[in-house]
Amino acid sequence: TVSSKMTFHAGSTYALAAININGAAVGTRIQMRSSSNGTPYNFVVSGSTPTASYVDVKDSNATGSSAHINATTGGLDSTGNTYWDFPSSNSAPTNDSLTFTNPYVSNNLIADDTTSWDFQAKVTDADGSTDLSTVDIGFANSTDSTTPYNSLRYRWTRSSDTFSEVYDTQSAATITSTSSDSNASGNQWTLDFKIKFNSSFTTTNTNYAAELYSIDAAAASDTDNYASIYQVTALSLSLGVDYSTISFGNLLPGTAITGTTITTVTTNYPNGYSLSVYDGISGSNSALLHTDTITYILDYAGTIATPTIWTTGTGLGICVYSATNKDTSKWGTGTTETDGNNKYAGIPQTAATINSKIGSPTTGDNASIGYRLVVPNNQKTGYYSGTITYMATGVLN
Repeated sequence: TVSSKMTFHAGSTYALAAININGAAVGTRIQMRSSSNGTPYNFVVSGSTPTASYVDVKDSNATGSSAHINATTGGLDSTGNTYWDFPSSNSAPTNDSLTFTNPYVSNNLIADDTTSWDFQAKVTDADGSTDLSTVDIGFANSTDSTTPYNSLRYRWTRSSDTFSEVYDTQSAATITSTSSDSNASGNQWTLDFKIKFNSSFTTTNTNYAAELYSIDAAAASDTDNYASIYQVTALSLSLGVDYSTISFGNLLPGTAITGTTITTVTTNYPNGYSLSVYDGISGSNSALLHTDTITYILDYAGTIATPTIWTTGTGLGICVYSATNKDTSKWGTGTTETDGNNKYAGIPQTAATINSKIGSPTTGDNASIGYRLVVPNNQKTGYYSGTITYMATGVLN
């Protein structure tokens, strides 16, 4: 087993059909020693490809074997050995960099169960790109602040060109990288560790470190720690309006009355948000109801899907005249609530998107929604009121 010590009787001969010993890693090499330091023990291995990996060998005479014992993977020659092959002169790999390539801001990432965040490692091996064996990235977190970071750790293995999970004691994250996320140029590998952080991630808004550990075929290694490389933030979204009530005052048939609601959205959803509107009055085509509870002021004829320039017609309509990423082909080129270039739509009964903002983070993002109200000559007199609801929805993908 790993980290064990095997002691052989000095001067005795051990005849074996095969040998296949593996200490698994440099730090857990299996020691092979003589019972008397400096006095060899003899091996006679009849197998054609005797192999011993990650072993620490001293005073072993294997000249009676059919072939040299291959200990080139992680083997350590502690002197006094014959007919053994150990790693030749070897250059340890070099961790060039570890970069959190956040497309949005600083070192903040969102724990949303969905978005893959890219930690890009660059590692060079002077002995050639194929000499590199594995590259690990370990993440510090609230329960693991001492290196090596072994509560959240992922690995790239060169021989299979695969990314895998080594440890995740809290079910805090998932790796989504594939072989397309590893690329060699000369002696340098570029490895994109793409990690999805779960919404259950224990502690947010704290700067955490990460560790890069690379090892080559001869068990030479390089370890580096990168402080404050990432911070996990929970999903958040808020929506506000400038005024909760708008009064259109006294309506004169055929005369337009206008008004504006300004919505404000703040969110860290990775791909922004969408803004929707509805009136929620079942079975009606208007948001404004008379106090008699049966008479409506009808919606303007344009729809959210196809708003139109308001040249003639009556009813209540809305337009988006100012917003991030405003769709001018849809809402027109107007820039104020009274601009004749605005395009209008009636307010739907069920939520319909009127604007979208792509990208994150979003802080205090405003949209100006203009109202236009014209009543016909035969509109019943009296008081009308209603509710219009705005809804912001965060976008993950």
